[in-house]
Amino acid sequence: ASISPDFRPRRMALMLCGFLLVSTIFSPSGGADKPTTKALVTDKANLPLSDQFAPPGQISLTDSGDVFFIPGGFAFFRWSSGSGSHTRLLQAGDPHPGIPGSVCDVVGNGLQTNSSGHAAMLNTFAQEDARNPRGLFVYDGASFLKVALRDEIAPGTGGQRFSNFAQHRINDNDQVGFLATLDSLSNIDPVGIF
Repeated sequence: ASISPDFRPRRMALMLCGFLLVSTIFSPSGGADKPTTKALVTDKANLPLSDQFAPPGQISLTDSGDVFFIPGGFAFFRWSSGSGSHTRLLQAGDPHPGIPGSVCDVVGNGLQTNSSGHAAMLNTFAQEDARNPRGLFVYDGASFLKVALRDEIAPGTGGQRFSNFAQHRINDNDQVGFLATLDSLSNIDPVGIF
């Protein structure tokens, strides 16, 4: 197949957990398009993974005495004070609950908990044909509930879309407040509180 002279292919490679991911990105001159990528897996064997916890970067104690912790930003665990058990709730490489075709990247960023033992967090993931996908989620003890996703229309903005999230908080009624930047054609992205 021929490629238009306006398009310049670029190759990228990433070694992740023993797999070599290779992607060819076709973009027009100036790079203004939405890149497309496809991952290819080689015949390399998986690297052995440790069964030890990394030092937790984020820790949150709930009123019930349970502890949520996130070692290295790549896994979300709960230590139950009643049973003393550790439960892995979500980890990098897992499909993100409620996001078909996704693969988690960083989980539990900005971990916040309320008195009900529910946790709000920013998770990033990979998804085909999505530009830097990320979203705010609440873990309610059983599932991950979506609060807002990148590229969703932000309420009360006349159709502007969420770009990024920061400074989220969860109250005891599971309401989440957050600061968000919005996509804009100008050099400065507008910011709002939602």
